[in-house]
Amino acid sequence: RTQANLRKVLENVKKARLQASVSQLCDLNTLLGDETEGDALPFHIYNFNPEEVATQIVYINADLYKKLRITELLDLRYQKDESFAVSLNKIHAFSNKIYSLVPTTILQSDDIELQRISLKRWISVAEYLYQLRDYNSAVQVINGITATAVSRLPHLNRELSVKWSERLEKLEDEFAPDSNFVKYRKLPMDSPCIPFVGVALKDLVYAYEGNPNRVDNGAINFTKMRIITQIILSLTETDYSSLQFNPQVAQALLNASPMDQNALHSRSIAISESIAAQAKECE
Repeated sequence: RTQANLRKVLENVKKARLQASVSQLCDLNTLLGDETEGDALPFHIYNFNPEEVATQIVYINADLYKKLRITELLDLRYQKDESFAVSLNKIHAFSNKIYSLVPTTILQSDDIELQRISLKRWISVAEYLYQLRDYNSAVQVINGITATAVSRLPHLNRELSVKWSERLEKLEDEFAPDSNFVKYRKLPMDSPCIPFVGVALKDLVYAYEGNPNRVDNGAINFTKMRIITQIILSLTETDYSSLQFNPQVAQALLNASPMDQNALHSRSIAISESIAAQAKECE
C-alpha cells in the first residue's frame, strides 16, 4: 500500500512537471509571431507520426484554453478592451499558426512526392484531432489543406486517390458552415472537448446582443444567463491532462515559421510553373 501511494505521488509530480513544461512553452512569444530568426525552424510533417503531432497540438491548445479567463468573455469585454483579450489572442495566434503551417509544410519541398506525403499526413492529423475532439484545431488543419495555394495544384488536388479524397471530404462535411454549422453542432461535445472558437464566439455575441436582459414582466432573463454560461463553460473547461506531453514535438510546432499568404501564393505559382516546364521538356 505504501508503495502504491508513493507511486501515485510520483505520477502526480511527473504530471505537474509536464503541465508546467507545456505552460512554459505556451508562454513563448512564438505564439504571437515574435520568434527570433535563430529560433525559427522548418517543420517537416513527414518526419513525425501524425497521431503524435495531433496529440501535441491538442495538449498546447488545451493549455491555452485553460488560461482563458471568464472575465475576458463576460459582457464581450474582449471586443471592447484589448487588455481583456490576452489569452484569447494567444488562442487565435496558435490557431492561425497551425492554419498557415499546413500549406507551408506541404509546399516547402521541391520534391512532388514529399508534397503528396505531407498532404496525406495532415489529413491524418485532422482525423486524429477530430477523434480527440479538438474541433478548433481540426478546422484549422482542414482549412490549411484546402487553402488556395494547395488546392490550385493539380498534382495535389485532382490526383489525390479516391480513398484520401473521401477522408478529407468527410471532415470538410462535418465542419461545413451550411445552416449555421448544423452538422458541427451535432458532434459529441462531451469533456474533454475544445470547441470551434469561431462558432462559440459568434454564439456568445448573439446571446448577448440578440436577447434582452429582462423579460416582459421585468424579471431577469435567466434563459439568457444560462445560454451565456453554457457557452463560456464550453470554452474554459478543457482537461486533456491524460495525454502524454512530448516537449520535442511541441517545441518543433511552436518554433516553426509558417509562410504568410503572399509567400504561399508565390510558392504555389513557382511549383506550378516548375511542373509545367518539366512537362514541356518531356514532350
